[in-house]
Amino acid sequence: MTYHKLASSITLTAVLALGGLAPQLLAAGDTLALPDGVTAEDWSTIRESISAQRHAFRSTAAGFEATNPRFAWDAEFDGDSALIEPRTGDWSFGLVLQSYGFPGYLQELSTPAFGACAEGQQMTYGWTEGLSEWWVNDRRGFEHGFTVHERPLCAAVDASGPLTFELEVLGTLMPSVNAARTGLSLSDQGGEVALRYDGLVALDANGVALEAWLEVDGDDLRICVEESSAVYPILVDPVVEQAYLKASNTEADDQFGWSVASSGDTIVVGARFEASSSVGVNGDQSNNSAFDSGAAYVFVRSGSSWSQEAYLKASNTGSGDNFGWSVAVFGDTIVVGAVSEDSSSTGVGGNQADNSAPNSGAAYVFVRSGSSWSQEAYLKASNTEADDGFGGWVTIFDDTIVVGADDEDSSSLGIDGDQSDNSAPSSGAAYVFVRSGSSWSQEAYLKASNTDALDQFGNRVAALGDTIVVSALLESSSSVGVNGDQSDNSANQAGAVYVFERSGSSWSQEAYLKGSNTEMFDGFGSSVGISGDTIVVGARGEASSSAGVNGDQSDNSAIASGAAYVFVRSGSSWSQEAYLKASNPGVVDQFGFSAAVSGDMIVVGALSEDSSSVGFDGDQSDNSASGSGAAYVFVRSGSSWSQLAYLKASNTGPGDQYGRSVAAAGSRIVVGALLEESDATGVDGDQASDAFPGAGAVYVVDGIGTVGRSYCAVAINSTGAAGKLEGSGSGSVADNDLTLMATSLPPMAFGFFITSTSQNFVANPGGSEGNLCVGGSIGRYVGPGQIQQADASGAFSLQLDLTNTPQPTGTVSISAGETWNFQTWYRDFGIMGSTSNFTNGLEVCFTM
Repeated sequence: MTYHKLASSITLTAVLALGGLAPQLLAAGDTLALPDGVTAEDWSTIRESISAQRHAFRSTAAGFEATNPRFAWDAEFDGDSALIEPRTGDWSFGLVLQSYGFPGYLQELSTPAFGACAEGQQMTYGWTEGLSEWWVNDRRGFEHGFTVHERPLCAAVDASGPLTFELEVLGTLMPSVNAARTGLSLSDQGGEVALRYDGLVALDANGVALEAWLEVDGDDLRICVEESSAVYPILVDPVVEQAYLKASNTEADDQFGWSVASSGDTIVVGARFEASSSVGVNGDQSNNSAFDSGAAYVFVRSGSSWSQEAYLKASNTGSGDNFGWSVAVFGDTIVVGAVSEDSSSTGVGGNQADNSAPNSGAAYVFVRSGSSWSQEAYLKASNTEADDGFGGWVTIFDDTIVVGADDEDSSSLGIDGDQSDNSAPSSGAAYVFVRSGSSWSQEAYLKASNTDALDQFGNRVAALGDTIVVSALLESSSSVGVNGDQSDNSANQAGAVYVFERSGSSWSQEAYLKGSNTEMFDGFGSSVGISGDTIVVGARGEASSSAGVNGDQSDNSAIASGAAYVFVRSGSSWSQEAYLKASNPGVVDQFGFSAAVSGDMIVVGALSEDSSSVGFDGDQSDNSASGSGAAYVFVRSGSSWSQLAYLKASNTGPGDQYGRSVAAAGSRIVVGALLEESDATGVDGDQASDAFPGAGAVYVVDGIGTVGRSYCAVAINSTGAAGKLEGSGSGSVADNDLTLMATSLPPMAFGFFITSTSQNFVANPGGSEGNLCVGGSIGRYVGPGQIQQADASGAFSLQLDLTNTPQPTGTVSISAGETWNFQTWYRDFGIMGSTSNFTNGLEVCFTM
């Protein structure tokens, strides 16, 4: 019988705070030695096995229990209910099924007739022959579901009304239903939302969508499904989604979500066609007298709740300026591009009052003090000209801003060439600005190494540390790979990407990137992103029909299905690591229109994808919601990539273009749907209305992705244990929520974590069993509360403070763009004098 489910992944990140005992780390040898290797595929299988063991249900005297390491939750199952509690925090949440059936003919339930069964990561309660309830513990949280194999027998008396599940909500959180009746917010006594249960959808066995909704009466929850014409069994599936963001002044055609950016607990959203004539920060939103002037909106998270912090407008708001065409954020600094701004001023802080250079473009810098924002700078090109489109794309890292102007016209090459000619129309340029104190100045003027008219260099830009990535969307060479022949123009509009590196204040081009299957009209460079030594490049026009990772690139049978390419750097050399396609490639889906990378996670948007599914990993096989859009999440293990998730909006609608914009920070993904139509305002409003076509919306998904790459083989020590190290939280410096977790240790073993910016692979140093994976200057987490003793399951963990990372000479602060390595040393407490051991290593590439 087909197995269908009611799925609910609750997305709250909690942290562990544990104590322990304290030995000293054995001295490391200096010899460099490689351990016995395993393939990336084998390691992926090993990690899956480790994850399954860590998430497995365990029998107890009172029933069963499980731990979710990612969210630091413990759950107890007593045979008919479930209760989840964080290891830190003062809330609890649980559910117990009371009855199910139809109104007036509900079957009361007290004890599962077929008992409780725990198998691996799944717990099942067999209530009746036709109904089972189950929980699955995995990296997304605790999924909760029902399998209804056949229509309840009470229907024989001609019961009418929805199929209903009545549950009691246990614990300390109060449930409330959103306006669309498709999601719950669970709030603590202070009114702060701790958990969410969002995006309800129901499908029957034939994939037909059924009307479904939630009702709350005090502590009672009802799940209702209109199933009169359904074919059993039924699938009822809430979405893994944290927040649904709308503008505070939602209007039709504003295109809120045209651009998005994320850093730490801050999200910025651009609405290029917003129409108020206000200027500056938090002005009057109520008028529409400056048509298409544009706006940007700042949202911040407190706990698990999002709220709008600021409404940003230009200091010289003008109709048609498209302020918000591009947005970027780093910490407390935001950059907003206005691609159609008209002043003829040049440089920083020039005259904003004239409109003598139509569509020359501008960029605006805002800074935050506390929770207050103010404009810090007004940026223009050093060679402002009409129609250059300066501000078409912006990016910021630390005190460096890069602004693209893909219609700039000079024919100069490379760095700081002649800006005065206009002999190469729309060849494009990029401009680098740096901040000293609160003052900005232009540091460099970047052009391609093979400048040509209409190449649109500067269409997309990305920056990290001293590296800048610039795309030329319509560049036409037919070369493939890295640093190929730039001189021909035989692959019209194939696209290219250029990598620049800074030394001091001087820039030089480091690499010229092309796809591994360059073809005309591929649009390689439709999107770019950089994290650590990894670059992702989208090619929205690529045409192969292959699916997944590293498939057949040779056909062109799925026009504009799109692709994405992953490049990695070793030293100063770049190479292609992966070729990514959607799991359901379709003609003109434009997979790769948007893309972002954070550590070992990549998200790719396909704004024209057509399925009508909603939420997380829904049905990809239909094409009944044309242009609704989708986003795809990929993760890396070793050097191998795989698709982790397929994301859709919680209110999927035709033409919404979900995936037009994407951002990734740590384990958070932000997706814009610029043509979404609801008239809701603010956070988590009513998604059901279609009253404002083109208003736009943004969706926030947390808890997806990996925090690091495991490496270095693990040895089994003399006690039979093989300790493992993994991370939870994110690699975001701004979030500062990375937790290290050592598992599969001998019960009551004691140990601690070590760290370094280097890898060494010293085999069995000092008599240890296992390899020393970190190398060079090794820091030891051996302060108060940092030395751990494993619990009975053989696990301990530590939340790190990235601003206080130990090194032999003291502590240092980890910065975005840096790669650090972690490992666990431990000794079996029960066998005094036994040989100590090491876990595997964990490599984390930190993001902003």
